[in-house]
Amino acid sequence: MKDEENKLGFFKIIIMIIVLAFLIVIVQKGVELLQNIAQICVVEQGSLKFEESAEGYILRDEIVLQGENYKNGMVQLVSEGQRIAKNSPAFRYYSNGEEEILRKIANLDDEINAEIESSGLMIWSTDITNLENQIEKVVDSIYDLNNLEEIQDKLALLDTYVSKKTKITGNLSPADSHVKSLIEQRNSLESSLSNSSETMTSPISGMISYRVDGLEEILGVKDFSYLSTELLKSLDTKSSSMIATSTEKGKVVNNFECYIACPMNTEKASTAKVRR
Repeated sequence: MKDEENKLGFFKIIIMIIVLAFLIVIVQKGVELLQNIAQICVVEQGSLKFEESAEGYILRDEIVLQGENYKNGMVQLVSEGQRIAKNSPAFRYYSNGEEEILRKIANLDDEINAEIESSGLMIWSTDITNLENQIEKVVDSIYDLNNLEEIQDKLALLDTYVSKKTKITGNLSPADSHVKSLIEQRNSLESSLSNSSETMTSPISGMISYRVDGLEEILGVKDFSYLSTELLKSLDTKSSSMIATSTEKGKVVNNFECYIACPMNTEKASTAKVRR
């Protein structure tokens, strides 16, 4: 009888140990579960976003300008990236015999500057001061360039500023001075040059660019029904390529509005909606 009681007591102890161990395991798992829930649910102040990387194609409202004399080469009247008003001259094409006229103008500029220095003529105006500051900035910026095309653009801009300064200086000179006479000769040559050349004006206000890649008429913004993944991939564009400056045409860009077309294949992209 005693042996049976001892066995029953022993089994009770074993069962209690098993139950206690089971409870300890349950408590540990419960604590771990609560810790994991806290890590997932606690969100600091901010926002949750879903992001996806894709190659994008910039779509802008662009109008290409090209005249009949595009094979003659052109002179930029408005520099790359500058804004232009509607109906304002953007660039002009070289005319026949222009090299000789430009040579005469360059010689006159040298003669005008030499005359001003030798006569000690002191002329001051806000326009001249501003142009001198612009000339100094362009000269300083050239030292940091190593791209030949960018350097040529800066030199063309520098020539424009120097020419404007020379004209203003001459116009402010005394009426009976030799400088005034030289300026009149220069103006006459410029007038004949302008009358015999083809000038392209901007039909809208916007930003001027001479980097024409041929996609302006393809990637329009008036109607997006033409867009497809196949079309974008067929363009064979390279994100790292530099578009060369054209010597035949330019374009006016509406720089206040642009779009990005991105081909995507994910479910998130296919169900995305525009939030207004």
